[in-house]
Amino acid sequence: MFEESEGCLTLREDVYVISDEAHRTNYLHQKTDRSGIIKKSFGLIIREALPNANFMGFTGTPISKKDKSTREVFGDYTDVYNMAQSVADGSTCPIYYESRGLRLDLDESVLFELDEQCAELLGIDEEQSLKTQKRIGRLGSILGAEQPINSLCVDVVNHYENHRSSIATGKAMVVAYSRSIALSIYKKMIELRPDWHNKVRVVMTENNSDPEDWRSLIGNKQYREELSREFKDESSEFKIAIVVDMWLTGFDVPSMATMYIYKQMVGHSLMQAIARVNRVYPNKSGGLVVDYVGIAPALEEGLNEYASGSAHTSDISRTAYPEFVKYLEICRGIMFGWDYSIFLNPEATDLVRSECIIKGANFLSDVSRLDEKNRFIKHVVLMRRNRSICGSILTPEQRAESAYFEVVRSLLIKVGSTSDTATKELSQSIKDLLNAGVKSEGVIGLFEEIGGYSLFDPAVIERMRSKMGDHLMIQLMSREMESGLSDVVRINLAKSELFSERMKGIMEGYIKGLLASETVIQMLIELAQDITDHKNQGVYMGLTPVELAFWDALNRPEGIKAIMTDEVLIALTRELTATLNEKKTVDWNNKSSAKASMRLLIKRLLKKYKYPPDQSLNTTEFVLKQCELWAEGVS
Repeated sequence: MFEESEGCLTLREDVYVISDEAHRTNYLHQKTDRSGIIKKSFGLIIREALPNANFMGFTGTPISKKDKSTREVFGDYTDVYNMAQSVADGSTCPIYYESRGLRLDLDESVLFELDEQCAELLGIDEEQSLKTQKRIGRLGSILGAEQPINSLCVDVVNHYENHRSSIATGKAMVVAYSRSIALSIYKKMIELRPDWHNKVRVVMTENNSDPEDWRSLIGNKQYREELSREFKDESSEFKIAIVVDMWLTGFDVPSMATMYIYKQMVGHSLMQAIARVNRVYPNKSGGLVVDYVGIAPALEEGLNEYASGSAHTSDISRTAYPEFVKYLEICRGIMFGWDYSIFLNPEATDLVRSECIIKGANFLSDVSRLDEKNRFIKHVVLMRRNRSICGSILTPEQRAESAYFEVVRSLLIKVGSTSDTATKELSQSIKDLLNAGVKSEGVIGLFEEIGGYSLFDPAVIERMRSKMGDHLMIQLMSREMESGLSDVVRINLAKSELFSERMKGIMEGYIKGLLASETVIQMLIELAQDITDHKNQGVYMGLTPVELAFWDALNRPEGIKAIMTDEVLIALTRELTATLNEKKTVDWNNKSSAKASMRLLIKRLLKKYKYPPDQSLNTTEFVLKQCELWAEGVS
């Protein structure tokens, strides 16, 4: 409409023009082509058509330069929500910066020339950046030479494998200077890791002049759409995307946490690119931008404009690393009194390391150190979050020590929980051990054993106890006992009361220091055996777990077996269970009339089997409660 109109459409002042992405086409300028025809910008056409209108613009990347200024077109900001505020609100993750340009092994003269040309690129108009990059052909030849490409790929592969592959879903981007360089990077990475064909892909548009050997790697539009779906799939093998311009704006993969930059970018183009790694994702501490071409000045300038001067906080050596060291020292302090130095010895055997991990967890599991254990668990998490960002700049000693703390924490969590999350965390800690250079098969075997034994086997318990120590063993037995009790609690009201009270009394005596560790272990073994015997009793009598629950309810009064034989009680149990199952209706336990009918059925059956009248009332109410538990479907 506006492009076809000429001149003013209306002089009215009650016209409002609202523009999304206001940094794109709303600037006021015109050009004259060679034939003398005047070409007006879209923004100028609208202004001439609606000279008295009110203009409002929304943009995430306001541009500010001499011939294109978003603020000059729309006026000053009405409201600003910048990157720093977004991080503070939890809408996005913080972005961290790591410089690894020296890893390219370029000589000083080449580095100087690269810096000079990058500085020139930083000062130019963004619209002219592509032309300038073509004019500065030397920059492309430097970055595309065989030696720096080799050095880049070796470093990216090692950095990714050792420090980034286990962050979130392991998704990462490599931003290449040009299409040819992107393909050179791909080919070198595949040469280094031949089994990475499904892990690494090149994402860029095809060109009619492309060499034939490029076409199979680039593909067509349909292939790129498939790559997009695959990269967004958290479980896919596709982990590393090598890009030039595609996917650097408007492409979101929340779990992606790493961007390797091998291309000069400035202003809003750079800010939009790095925003690919600042999306929120569970257990993602932040996004890491790894710089190989000296974008620090451009990054600082961009952050000053878009994040209210927070650029100085992004370098991992000044942010994540000091925080990591702080929490590492806190964890050391909490572990004071336990000497784990043998674990850090490179010559330590698998067995020695395994024992050191277990004894460290046992040390913190002492009931007198409950507060210290909770603080340790909390601060190891904070240490790990910062380590996930700055892991590449840690010393071998720091990696090994932090890995030790993490695996001790994971062992404490695993022992105290049966959840999938605890198991996954334990697996991650094993990976951290391996990444820290602690290649201990014995440690891994230990963890597998902890997850796969039966509490009801006394021989296994004794063997595990000799390995773990009393405090950790009690915690593990307590967890398994709760798991074993849950089967009873879900279905058997009478025994859940009895067994739960016994369990509570044992643990309270342990926590208060009234029972010695050895006594507690023995009492837990006896309780476990009683639970097993109870289950076996039902099997012996031919009763299902539900029937056994009603049997226990009928046998609850003291001395009942002196009055009634087992045969009669079993017959009563089976008829009671069958009758209640037949007569119960949907949601009966929430209807007073239905509950009254069930109560009457129970009384009649008790009378039929000559259940002691003086116990009949209490037993009726207890059996009704047992029936309610059954009806709730907690099975």
